[in-house]
Amino acid sequence: MISIDPKQLSFAKKEHKKGLEKYIIRNVELSLSASNQTKLKQFIRENSEKILIGDLQQLLTLNKKLVKLIVEIDKDGVDILQKDLKKIFIYETIRGREEHLYNLYKLSKNLGIEVCPYCNRNYTTSHQYKVNVKDIEKNKYIFPAFDHFKSQTDFPLFALSFNNLIPTCSICNSSIKNATNINLRHPYNQDYITNYYTFSFTPNDYESLIGKKENIEIGINYKEGINQKVKEEIERTLQFFNTKDTYEKNHKGVIKEIINKKLIFTEKYMNELEASYKISFNDSYKILFESYYEEDKLHKRPFSKLKKDIFDDINIKANL
Repeated sequence: MISIDPKQLSFAKKEHKKGLEKYIIRNVELSLSASNQTKLKQFIRENSEKILIGDLQQLLTLNKKLVKLIVEIDKDGVDILQKDLKKIFIYETIRGREEHLYNLYKLSKNLGIEVCPYCNRNYTTSHQYKVNVKDIEKNKYIFPAFDHFKSQTDFPLFALSFNNLIPTCSICNSSIKNATNINLRHPYNQDYITNYYTFSFTPNDYESLIGKKENIEIGINYKEGINQKVKEEIERTLQFFNTKDTYEKNHKGVIKEIINKKLIFTEKYMNELEASYKISFNDSYKILFESYYEEDKLHKRPFSKLKKDIFDDINIKANL
């Protein structure tokens, strides 16, 4: 799992609020007309900004307040509340919303998250192209799946919330996470998850050490002094997405390739490349290893976290 730079989220968050706030308020007026729905209407109007762009803790607090408010009116009113909320916060609408209106394609473009933050394996890019349907040219929009970090079935209030919509690959969204609500590390957390753990490799024979075979084990190492609660949350997240096992069973070739390139493109070679072309280490790394080294750019290429950590681990092993 990787984290997303909060600075990158700022613009997308503002556009999300601007694009959906009036839509939500209009839905409130159209969907809630009964006299016993007055407090719900007032609650949503007063909290529309927090509902749309509040952080996860703010959303959970709002949900508790709303449930308490409804129970005070009618102790059996929670089921009715769920139904009312689903009439207002309609996820399917913004998936297929017309192109001149705010929709998930625009959210995806504003976020600019190019690789699934859960697995860092599959692209989540967005683009549009022209299609001809019965001699009429139309725009076709391609964008990733969006995971509801907290299930919209259980938390319909969050169905359109910015911090509850995570662009992901279809494998992580549908095959792994689905409607699970366990306490996982949020990819928009301002504290980079990648600062707390690194991948390492252990070759089980000499040929794997020099990149000729893939008889390799992948390790996950936690930063010394890491807060125990943070560590448990990260461990739970990596285990939930089966990260180590997935990489080990399917992507040892990525590690083998990094080892091969590191043997060819030595530190001396990289220094000469940087001096000759007046480029930075980050630039030379990107050219040679086809990935990003900077923490705030790991979301731009598949396996960027794995490649960076194995690159560093080779350097550590070489200096032992």
